[in-house]
Amino acid sequence: MVSRQTDKNSSETRVYKYALRCHTPLPEEAIEELWRANALWNRLVEIDRITQSRWQQAYQDVSPKIKELNHDLDALNDTMITAYRHLKTIRMHEQTRSSKASPEIKDAEQTIAELKAKRSSLNAEIKKAKALVKDLIDATALTKIYRDEIREACQVKQCQIYSQTADEIARDFATAREKALKTPRAKLQMHRFDGTGYFNFRFREKGAKKDGVRFQNLFVGNKPSEKRFEFTGRWPHGKKERLGLRATLAGGAKKQNKIVHDFIVTYHRPIPDDGIVQNGKIVRRRIGDRFELYLVLTVKTPLKEDKPTSFNKAIGIDIGFRELSNQLRVAVLASTDPNEDPQDILVPEVKPTLDNKRKSNFSKYEHMERLRSSLDQSANDLDQQLRPMLKANPLDKDHEKYKLWKSAAKLPPHVTLSFETAYKLARWILHCRNHKAKDMGLTKDAEMLIMKWWRQNSRKYREMHNLRAKILDHRKHFYRNIAADLVERGLPIIVEKDFLAQIAEVKTKSTELTDKARGQRFIAAPSELIGAIENAAQREGLPFIKVNPRNTSKTCFPCGHVNKNLKSETTWKCGHCGAMHDRDENAARNIAALGLKQLRSQQHKKT
Repeated sequence: MVSRQTDKNSSETRVYKYALRCHTPLPEEAIEELWRANALWNRLVEIDRITQSRWQQAYQDVSPKIKELNHDLDALNDTMITAYRHLKTIRMHEQTRSSKASPEIKDAEQTIAELKAKRSSLNAEIKKAKALVKDLIDATALTKIYRDEIREACQVKQCQIYSQTADEIARDFATAREKALKTPRAKLQMHRFDGTGYFNFRFREKGAKKDGVRFQNLFVGNKPSEKRFEFTGRWPHGKKERLGLRATLAGGAKKQNKIVHDFIVTYHRPIPDDGIVQNGKIVRRRIGDRFELYLVLTVKTPLKEDKPTSFNKAIGIDIGFRELSNQLRVAVLASTDPNEDPQDILVPEVKPTLDNKRKSNFSKYEHMERLRSSLDQSANDLDQQLRPMLKANPLDKDHEKYKLWKSAAKLPPHVTLSFETAYKLARWILHCRNHKAKDMGLTKDAEMLIMKWWRQNSRKYREMHNLRAKILDHRKHFYRNIAADLVERGLPIIVEKDFLAQIAEVKTKSTELTDKARGQRFIAAPSELIGAIENAAQREGLPFIKVNPRNTSKTCFPCGHVNKNLKSETTWKCGHCGAMHDRDENAARNIAALGLKQLRSQQHKKT
């Protein structure tokens, strides 16, 4: 994977991502390093929340009105939480999300809408009140306290991880915090450690003041080296070259305390000879009950010459699901040139199996859903026997697995045990057995019941997650190939603005989706398609423009007449010029025309 950012120094920063393999699992010390990195993130979130409380208290100390308004806001938020729970209960009993099918759902949604409007008004009052007393707050002192606490938390003696990783976590946190402050009601969340994370490495030549080394300088061979990150060799392996990587993942300053691990890098995309590698990450990501490792390198390369800025035509992309000859169309590509035929982007098919049968990703999705349904039913059956046992033998609140016990034993009466929780309970028991723990807190009967469920369903669990990973991985590569073919045409690419608002399923809205429709949205993932095309366009220096798609389906591309009576018809005839249109193909051409017009307007302003 490669993404690009451009800076002011006539250079571009690209991110290269490679798969990693290793013959042995990561050492326990490396996993503990990831745990400490996760703990650092949570500590930074805690500091941020304490800081917000300080600011809140400072405003309340200088303004009794703000204190009163904040009290009213807290009470209103509690009321909204109760209202959302009430709506969820009604939907469960009615077995529908549609307000049209249930007056009770409609009334509950109306209540929530009124509460939201009241909250917006209350927030506006608080904002005005704060603006009046802003000068009375010692902002400098509060900011200094926050920065000192962040700096102290990131010190090696405090967080006990390598400074390069700690600095990267602090940068990630600062970016997330800045985004959260700009987003209404956004809140930074603490992360429960699930075995994932990254080890960060920065590269700098000896005596240099800035990060960055030539890629070749990272190769040290088998000679001894004090570097934390080094390539030990390279060798051909079919079409994709392999690299040997040795990295220090954990340990202290002394050589004998360092934890070093060897990896094999699938070097499928060469780094340019003139590229400067600034930093790298070894990322550990969870997929189901297994983990995948990646190497991510940030490389700065000289900026390529811009593409020609004068274009006679453009390519438009219209997102929309339509079944064509037992296949699902995700989108349509069409040019402003009417002589060029439009192109359909269909749901990706998987490679032929050994028995020469082609299985679509949708059939794989259906099989995955059957596995999910089977696991749900098995967890429901387990819940009926397990919950009384867990309630009869509660864990102490100080127990390390108290929250896991609570998620299984303290569920509301109308909520059943999830198979994910059952799986975590089984993994906990297996972990205790492997480490010969004397008292895990569960009775023998509960332990035997959970392990019986594990033996019957663990394979289904792994199959479901592995199947999901295969679908997502195949779709990712399929869309990247489409994006690469598209940018080779060297034309501006125009897409719809905010198209996801129309086709995405939003849980808080009353949307009735069949299993087939839900499967189509999961498999198609138009946002991933648009993201792949946008990355490819930016990488090659092509304009990528988003336009308002209003009336693009109803407007006749040849003559510009708007068919206001058009509803959901897939094909229609223009009443003005008589042209026949496929709804989506016509929309794609109009989207391309709008973007081309916008691009020319921007170029005209520059000149």
